[in-house]
Amino acid sequence: HFYNFTMKQHDKAKECYDKALALAPKSDMILREAGVNEMGAKRMDRAVTYFTRAIEANPTHRLSYMLRGSCYSKLGLYDKAIQDYTKASGLEPENYRPYESLGYNYSLKKDYDKAIPWYEKAIALNPKSGEAYNNLGYTWFLKGNKDKALEYLNKAIEVSPAYAESYRSRAEVYESMGEFDKALADMDHFVTLSPKDAKGREFRNRLAEKARHA
Repeated sequence: HFYNFTMKQHDKAKECYDKALALAPKSDMILREAGVNEMGAKRMDRAVTYFTRAIEANPTHRLSYMLRGSCYSKLGLYDKAIQDYTKASGLEPENYRPYESLGYNYSLKKDYDKAIPWYEKAIALNPKSGEAYNNLGYTWFLKGNKDKALEYLNKAIEVSPAYAESYRSRAEVYESMGEFDKALADMDHFVTLSPKDAKGREFRNRLAEKARHA
């Protein structure tokens, strides 16, 4: 834990986790933590191996499927991610996060019509999820429905005003509508909330130029 979460020394953490697993090879908890360490090191293939072992050790723990699904998603293996999130949703049907992740991975596949109902289900279970509202709104934007996009993005900011990504998403919608002042105001909020996001700052500066010349 110390090497993994505090020091971010993932190779040393791996040595410790592997020693622990030599003593308790069927501990799904240690296997999950070892996998999370590999994710921190951006070694997704290795992380998948640990999470697969965790699932074999305890096939009824939702989190193992969620974590492996996240790795598959980062690897671009969206169908495998969808399988894991579907399994996780069956294990805890009242938990909104698997549905949110299903929507996200269908969005990554550009299958927006399948993504939307999953986001709606996540919101029904957790109406305070700014991330779900943001993703649903952005999906409607990608489908070309800007009114629907703004409806859900406005809701995202209402329920979770500290969630920065909603401001960037809404800024993109406003930009596409030629409303550069509104887009710039949203990106000012974004860079305040996420000052280290270089791409966000570049987008904000581009919008400032467009607003000046509008």
